[in-house]
Amino acid sequence: MILKTLKDFEKFFGSLKFAVVMISVFTVVLIIGTFVESYYGAEFAGKFVYKSLPFMFLQLCLFLSIFCATLLRLPPKKRLYGFYMLHSGLLILFLGSFITFYSGIDGSMTLVPSTPTRNISLPEDVLTVSFGMKRHVSLKLPNTALKTNLNHNVEGIELGEYLPFAGHEVVWKDSKSPIKYSSGEYQIFNNQVSQEFTMSLHPKATDFESSTQMGPLSVHFLPSTLLRCFGLNSKSGVIIWDAKRGACTTPEEKGLEMQATKSKNRYFAFKEEGKIYTFFPDMTPWPLDEKFTIISKSQYRVFGLGLFRDSPHLFLFGKSLAYYSDEKWVIQDFKKSGDSIELPWMGFNLVLKTHHDEKYPYKNPVYQLPLQNGGKAIQGTERALSIKVMGQTYWVKDRAPVTIPFNGEQVVIRLHKKSIRTPFEINLTRFKMDTNPGTMTPASFESFVDLFDGTSSKAHHLFMNNPLDYRNFTFYQASYFQLGQGQGYGSVLSVNYDPGRPWKYLGSLLLVLGSTWHFYLQKKKKKGPKNKAKAQRASVTKEGITHA
Repeated sequence: MILKTLKDFEKFFGSLKFAVVMISVFTVVLIIGTFVESYYGAEFAGKFVYKSLPFMFLQLCLFLSIFCATLLRLPPKKRLYGFYMLHSGLLILFLGSFITFYSGIDGSMTLVPSTPTRNISLPEDVLTVSFGMKRHVSLKLPNTALKTNLNHNVEGIELGEYLPFAGHEVVWKDSKSPIKYSSGEYQIFNNQVSQEFTMSLHPKATDFESSTQMGPLSVHFLPSTLLRCFGLNSKSGVIIWDAKRGACTTPEEKGLEMQATKSKNRYFAFKEEGKIYTFFPDMTPWPLDEKFTIISKSQYRVFGLGLFRDSPHLFLFGKSLAYYSDEKWVIQDFKKSGDSIELPWMGFNLVLKTHHDEKYPYKNPVYQLPLQNGGKAIQGTERALSIKVMGQTYWVKDRAPVTIPFNGEQVVIRLHKKSIRTPFEINLTRFKMDTNPGTMTPASFESFVDLFDGTSSKAHHLFMNNPLDYRNFTFYQASYFQLGQGQGYGSVLSVNYDPGRPWKYLGSLLLVLGSTWHFYLQKKKKKGPKNKAKAQRASVTKEGITHA
């Protein structure tokens, strides 16, 4: 009975019909995977197609089809030697792929100039919960391309919705604070470009800055109490800000004399509560003590307005703005949300979209299909996981860990990529990028690196189709990122370690030789009967002549 079942199993999986169906399905899935990778990126394609359970099952069916087809043609026959070699090559290819899947490395290495690193980031998300400094609990998150609910508990911390690819939407949360912190959402535009941005002074608005750079324009978001300072008639062009009282004045109003050192650096000083504060307004906003040491905890700051005259600076105060133009300070107010104010630079206009004193902005994670443009991800680049601790819901983001008090200790929850360390380190010495003529679109980018293995250092040059091979690791130039305005670029290398590669090469070689051999034998077999028929006809003709 068992033998008959095995024979039926062998015949079903080894049949030509089953093989044709599996090869057809496999081809269609590969075509779909190619388009998915092109639009949504390699990581999404890996999770959604190539490393998914259905695709693994499809490969298993192909393996069984090849293996059973080989068994059905045993014992060996000379005319099938090419067939055996071809199918052996296919089976060895599957073996190599299996070794690569379980033991290979397919990740990335992020390089910052002059910062050696050994870390390779893998496409596997890990949640780490740190209870103080002594105890850490790590949990590997599921290999899924779609959002999923984990319904898991880690020592009292409930894990909820997991977003492997996420973006965000800005929501406004109630501040619940007696102190009013200003926040605002704006839009700046001209005939060529338009950009929306949100700025905040609230301590909980960790995703938003109080200053930003837009090309040559510097934008600063300040407390509304500072607005009066920019309207003061200060002959010295200096404003004194008292953070404790929330008030500002000028050296002239305080009756302070502006003096100069031998090197012509301006300074002034005053005494308050037994302390002497000395300011160099053209050098630093911080006061100095008697030993000329910076008093970083002082309630006083100074603004040398002359610093803002040489380059464009825009100061926002919620519903008002100020800027320096034509040798004077201009202050304007937004009457209501939606109002537009014309700026003096490149035809730009600024629109106040919304302003709050009792709410703060928060980037709420939402699932997004990842999209890429020119090989660079432009959407769905974040990861997020919702957790619930003592009835309170938080979002843990890959770029923003969460720190919360729990059971009498500080608990830090991080969402990050699994990483490994190489036995050598790589240092980015220079990054080069060429753009298409007349545009800022990258045409090519290259990395110049030094590789140090503990005994020697060697320089390498990576660019398209010129990877770095070392100790079975292969590094490809993959992408780049900007460090900051005017701070240059970092480089991202794709890293591959493939222990199954020799088996794949062997399988491919047997596949080619087996196909050639099998084709040659089949061709010889077809020619054989035709030659035999010719010989028989010649023999009959000869016999007829002899009898005659």
